[in-house]
Amino acid sequence: MGLGLTINHNLMAMTAARNLGLTYSQLATSVNRLSSGLRITSSKDDAAGLAVRELFRSDVAVLNQGIRNANDAISMLQTMDGAAQVIDEKLIRMKELAEQAATGTYSSTQRAIMNDEFAAMRDEIERIAQATDFAGIKMLNTTSGGVVAVLGVTEDDATLSGGTQVVVTAFSNWNSGDSITLNWTDSTGTGGSANFTIANSAATVNALAASINAIAGLDGTVAWVSGTGFVLTGSAAGASQIDMVMTDGIGGTYDFDTSIGGTAGVDGQLKIHFGTGNESAEDYYYAEKQDMTSSGLGIDALSIATQAGAQAALTTIDTAIASKDTARAHFGATMNRLENTVSNLSIQAENIQAAEAQISDADIALEMTAFVNNQIKAQAAVAMLAQANMIPQMALTLLGG
Repeated sequence: MGLGLTINHNLMAMTAARNLGLTYSQLATSVNRLSSGLRITSSKDDAAGLAVRELFRSDVAVLNQGIRNANDAISMLQTMDGAAQVIDEKLIRMKELAEQAATGTYSSTQRAIMNDEFAAMRDEIERIAQATDFAGIKMLNTTSGGVVAVLGVTEDDATLSGGTQVVVTAFSNWNSGDSITLNWTDSTGTGGSANFTIANSAATVNALAASINAIAGLDGTVAWVSGTGFVLTGSAAGASQIDMVMTDGIGGTYDFDTSIGGTAGVDGQLKIHFGTGNESAEDYYYAEKQDMTSSGLGIDALSIATQAGAQAALTTIDTAIASKDTARAHFGATMNRLENTVSNLSIQAENIQAAEAQISDADIALEMTAFVNNQIKAQAAVAMLAQANMIPQMALTLLGG
């Protein structure tokens, strides 16, 4: 049935207005995409695509930060290697002086003069090892306090009962000032806490274990097993709830409960994190600290004040030079690995960025075509709406006839 000439409803104008609204919405979308360069500007454009894009964007941001982390580590290792190069020069001079003092053509007085310079070179090596840092991080000195390596605890807040064991694996390079706090609750519900200061010696560690075993109310024994760590063994008499906390000499605290199967911290290692996750095989690795102090190189007690001392020093300094070379080789190998890591991360970030662009970026040619098409449609719809709005006036002609 055809439409009659009416004045209450202008259905042709309504149709033109509806089409204009649709076209205008499409035109607005085209303008938005062309002005932003993005195909997806909100979740309504492509919800699944937006979700994937945001994951890609987060990965790219993290990878770029990982590249910065790796480059920072390279800078740090370059700083340490530069200091080690100066130490190298001092060791060479020390050996030269030892060679000079080892011959019999010099008197004790002359050797004493040589020994003064020899000692000054040794003191300078010690100063360099102690003072060289990168943003406060020292890599040439592993004896100035640091984190104890906690490699694993078999249970979280472990309950000891007859025969059960909890093994706390740790390196033996604890430093004076580090401490262990042991909290426990025995089978009757009675609790307690004790703190023990650790010194860097096996005798002190064994004494610590004996002290823990003497705690009243602790149902079990604690033993220090060389190369393993603390082994807590439950007694048949009851059960104890065990919790151990390590505090290092420089203010770091490590709760063994939060270190199950992981590493709370390692004195002697520096974690370099660059990946998007936290997997040890994929996202980080360690740079080893190197002890280039005079004691670490084994030259702290050397003297060339006597001919015999000078002769003995030659062999010791050779060993120190070899140790220094090993340390520098580690720094160099780690820097090479980091450079390869940066290269891989850059390629990975670039490819993920390309994938994100494929999903997210607007195809300007297609969008411009759609824009022109929608622009023409919008102009036509406006013209037709104007014409449709004139049609009711035809009814006035009939009414005025």
